[in-house]
Amino acid sequence: MDGMARGGTRTRIPGRARLAGAVAAALFGAVALSGCSGDNEKLGAPGGDPFGTSGPPAAPTGDATPTKKPKTPTTEASTPATTGPTGGATGTGAAAGFPAGPGADAPKLTADVAPKQVDSPIAGVTGYTASQQHDKTSNIVYPQTPPVGGQHDPRWANCGIYRGPVPNRNAVHSMEHGAVWVTYRPDLPQDQITALETALRGKPYILLSPYPGLPSPVVASAWGLQLKLDSARDPRLGQFVTAYAQGPQTPEPGAVCDSGVGKPVM
Repeated sequence: MDGMARGGTRTRIPGRARLAGAVAAALFGAVALSGCSGDNEKLGAPGGDPFGTSGPPAAPTGDATPTKKPKTPTTEASTPATTGPTGGATGTGAAAGFPAGPGADAPKLTADVAPKQVDSPIAGVTGYTASQQHDKTSNIVYPQTPPVGGQHDPRWANCGIYRGPVPNRNAVHSMEHGAVWVTYRPDLPQDQITALETALRGKPYILLSPYPGLPSPVVASAWGLQLKLDSARDPRLGQFVTAYAQGPQTPEPGAVCDSGVGKPVM
């Protein structure tokens, strides 16, 4: 390549000089690029390409700090109670307003309940004898699901409609006062849950709540009595409520079903 002298006279540059100049220019350009690569990566190219037009950056070396992946937000699921229905404490997901029962280290007590023959006008009703003692220090294990009686907490559950599990130990005390406890599987179709709430809303001495692990879709229980049903629309459910809410099986007829624990939604 020819250059221009200061006075305008052309001066021929030797070939070796041209080669040295090209090498120096290349080295200077590489240094300049490495010095600003961080800014280019932050700013990116127009259109949202974080790598501009030069392609992705080189893979990190062993000494490079690994890029931290953003944490995926999590939501706390409403899980069924683990010790609420089955043991006595409120448990995760239990209905509001119930105090915690004895801790996990508390001694276990199996409720004193035994089957017995029962003469009921309603087909399918099974009968039991059950102890009535109060117990506030033991984790009570009930032989039936849900319970039909036995040792229980000194605090009864307020009657009404719940949309979370009701602890066994409190619901059993309500049945001692004459309540009928209607339970249903949490995955029962919503139209059947609505039918239950509509039919039982405002009725005295009624508990309605979901209950994980039921042996049938709907179960109605009173002190010493139980009826398993395949549907919320089975007519025997209404017959059971009519016959046994404050029925002849009630150990403490006339005892209240409010002023206890638990906050029913209706």
